[in-house]
Amino acid sequence: MQLALSRELGARVLWIEVAPWRHPNGPAKYRVHVVVDRLGEKPVNLGLTDGSRDVVCRAIADDQGVSVAATSSRAWAEIRRAARNPALMHVVLINFRDFERLKVVAQISPDEAARFASQLGLGDELWLVQIGISSPTVFLHTDAAVAAAEQSGEADTWRETWQEKFHDVVRQHDEFGVLGPNDVTVRIDSRENFEQNYSGFWPTYYQ
Repeated sequence: MQLALSRELGARVLWIEVAPWRHPNGPAKYRVHVVVDRLGEKPVNLGLTDGSRDVVCRAIADDQGVSVAATSSRAWAEIRRAARNPALMHVVLINFRDFERLKVVAQISPDEAARFASQLGLGDELWLVQIGISSPTVFLHTDAAVAAAEQSGEADTWRETWQEKFHDVVRQHDEFGVLGPNDVTVRIDSRENFEQNYSGFWPTYYQ
């Protein structure tokens, strides 16, 4: 299966991982990461053809070379049944480095995030630091504060410094040592934007 899919994608398939997941705007019940290498600078979510998606779903249904985040044989049996309906499987092609970034960021604890926030030097300017799906976001209070920092160039200095500090956190979880300081970016946003444009709702913000 990996060989057939590799030929279709033009990249070597390392493994397929499945985990329970709920798509916010669709019927998908499971997220499927097809982890590949030698994709160069292409983005994380690469489009799959219907044929490629069907090959992946067949591999899951037939239990061929799949790593599954399931706690029981019953859960795995449910995933295999679901894979016979590709609409229930949200399939994402992802390169190894990006997969590692997602995994590493997910392992960062609230205490580590709090220590990182304490090192930013923002004082009362800081609302909070939110560790997202693949990167941290530093929230100031207002859009005006963010705009002023961007216009003055201060935001660029902040990001450079903060990415070095965040890399110190990342290294503690980077099992293969593949992530450098620029592989996990630090974003800057405002509480005002979050509350006014996303109704203060994290799933909408990260959608």
